Amino acid sequence: MAMMTGWNFEVFVFDFELSDAEMAKMASLNKEKRYFNMSYQQIKDWMENYEIWD
Repeated sequence: MAMMTGWNFEVFVFDFELSDAEMAKMASLNKEKRYFNMSYQQIKDWMENYEIWD
């Protein structure tokens, strides 16, 4: 891997911990419901009628 001098690209995105209570709160948010519910036919119809300049 090439190194770029003068720049530090090392990022620690997951440099944290969650408590058991925080994990339980996160799990309680899951309602098993999708946010995108178009059928294949609805997507096909929408794409066939989509105007790129809309």
